[in-house]
Amino acid sequence: MPNPKKTLRRTALLTFPSHSLKASVLDEIVAAGFTDVGAGVAAESVIESQGFSLEQGRELAVLCQQRGLGLVAFTGYQIYFPERIALEDPKRLLVTSDGHSLQKPYQQDADRITFAEIGDVSLCPFQPKNKAWYLEQLLQISRWPATCEIHLNDEASLAWFGNWKMGCYCDYCRAQFREVAGADPPVERDWDDPLWYAWIEYRFDQWIAVHAEFRAEIHKVRSDIAVGQQHSPAIPERMYNAYLYGIDLARQVKTLDVVCTDPYHYNHAKEFNHRPHRRILTEGVRSLMGAAYGCQVDIYTQAFMPNTLAVPMGRQDGLLEGVVPFAL
Repeated sequence: MPNPKKTLRRTALLTFPSHSLKASVLDEIVAAGFTDVGAGVAAESVIESQGFSLEQGRELAVLCQQRGLGLVAFTGYQIYFPERIALEDPKRLLVTSDGHSLQKPYQQDADRITFAEIGDVSLCPFQPKNKAWYLEQLLQISRWPATCEIHLNDEASLAWFGNWKMGCYCDYCRAQFREVAGADPPVERDWDDPLWYAWIEYRFDQWIAVHAEFRAEIHKVRSDIAVGQQHSPAIPERMYNAYLYGIDLARQVKTLDVVCTDPYHYNHAKEFNHRPHRRILTEGVRSLMGAAYGCQVDIYTQAFMPNTLAVPMGRQDGLLEGVVPFAL
């Protein structure tokens, strides 16, 4: 396990295990002064060749343990899952307010359906079958040596990024809300209707509860693991009203050990129209520190961006991100 007395930690994020899952790479990481290694881990790699399988993740954990490094595991749930789940049982998907479970039309290729890109479909995070599937992976990861952090449900929310259609209106979620409110969840926004406010609060509550449940189960295995969530920069940037994506950061951090985000300083330039982009993106994501007062905050600059696409960053960028006091 890593040295708990070190409070300022540096995590080297690894991709492409065919190249990075080597003892020599870990030795270079130690020599460079990093304290931890981070990797995206999944039962079945959704991002081809980039993520680590559970078997590869365990091998990485052993290499980390041998060198005194901690392992930070980024796990996907709603938007990172095998296609077969959606194909075999479409009712397990999150349903948006327009009654659809697909953001964009899928493509049919012979007998195999492929989704246009990550995020086009999402699992309902609340259905028991989905939770059981995800929890099985989390418990495996929690038993690995060197695991020091587990981040839940990478970059997910209860709305589609881009068009912001709200969820979840699947049969399960509708039935659960009826038990609480005595009526179906409203589809149209009506700010004069108490039922609309009840639906908004219910979604906030359920989002907090499901992640708190995963944290509690992990802590039954290893109470020393910090459990949190990796958010898209759109969340701490407050790009859209929180009721749309169903995440109340200030409330959620009270049930987590850590929260984090990953400004890429490159492929976010079109979605986040800040100019100068790099400076304002840096300041914006650091607003997470204000929402997460009293909770550990991790900011992964450029995160899992392959170095061939990364923007060169120098001393001034480090000053802006790590030294300038939070003042938004």
